[in-house]
Amino acid sequence: MKITFFVSLVRFTAIFVMTLASCVYSASAQTVTYEIHSGNIVNMYSDWCHPDDRGTCGGVPAITWTSVNSGTVQSAYIEFYISYHEDLSPLLTSLNGNSNNNFEPTNTYCSHSTYLLNIQTTGYNAGGVNTFQFDNLFDCLIFDKNTTWSNAYARVVVTYDNGSTTPVWSGTGNWTDNPNWSSTPGAADSVVVQSGTLTVNTNATVNDLTIESGTTVIVEAGQTLIVTGNLLNNGGAFSVQPGGSLVLQNEMKRNGATKIRTFGALKVMSGSITLGN
Repeated sequence: MKITFFVSLVRFTAIFVMTLASCVYSASAQTVTYEIHSGNIVNMYSDWCHPDDRGTCGGVPAITWTSVNSGTVQSAYIEFYISYHEDLSPLLTSLNGNSNNNFEPTNTYCSHSTYLLNIQTTGYNAGGVNTFQFDNLFDCLIFDKNTTWSNAYARVVVTYDNGSTTPVWSGTGNWTDNPNWSSTPGAADSVVVQSGTLTVNTNATVNDLTIESGTTVIVEAGQTLIVTGNLLNNGGAFSVQPGGSLVLQNEMKRNGATKIRTFGALKVMSGSITLGN
């Protein structure tokens, strides 16, 4: 039997048993969207089909953005909102002077189309300014504002690998006992309790929390553990002591049996509690 409760905001004192499914532990990747507005467009001028158009005829247009992440780039693509392209031959492109994929828009005069072009990330300047350029434009290429992109003319979507490792707990002690962590956990990390007993002796926030079989997690009185992702228990014990709090912002599930009794305050911020196999 499976029972799911959907809630917007619940606070109650609870005694409950839970075992949760497995999840992917990595939280190292980050996707960032850069919106391209008029200040990010080089060699383009206005007044074409629409008042907000930005275009070029005979020039070499370029789009710039400043990377806010210094991690390694896993992938990137650029989307354009184009209202006119006069020459339907492929356009050569480059990123920071390195040759990139060809771009070939097909829409006609004053008709809007959205195009997506994958960017080869060779030479990408993580943490600095990047320039995407059309290298062989002989006729007109016109961009317009896209209301679904906050009136941006284009947008660049980049996925970075921040090189971070999943914080894994092994041993018995307090949350603040750093030697028991493989790396110090932060609010954006997906944390795994691999072995032993972890006592939450400080207010802490994590993304996902996974509790493996045979382990124990205890939230002390006066402390709050916030899980912004999913709380997943694979057979371990979890308890919130009287005066302590567990705050869930996504899902808590129960699959199977586990020996645990949990006391204290449980707050569920717009998510679901699933009980059953």
